[in-house]
Amino acid sequence: MNVQQLREALSSMPGHWPVHLAVVSEDASGGALDEDFLFTLECVPESFPSQGCMCVIRANYDPS
Repeated sequence: MNVQQLREALSSMPGHWPVHLAVVSEDASGGALDEDFLFTLECVPESFPSQGCMCVIRANYDPS
């Protein structure tokens, strides 16, 4: 997905909705996979020497 596609997808949604990231993770009990929903903290432009410029979305993920 690129920035324009993200803008188009978001433009059809209510402006007051929070944005979450869905991340697939293992069930704490060792069973099937779960889906965690993380709050979005920011969306910023970044530049990486190996991959160039991109949009980076940071979430409130705490792996501990």
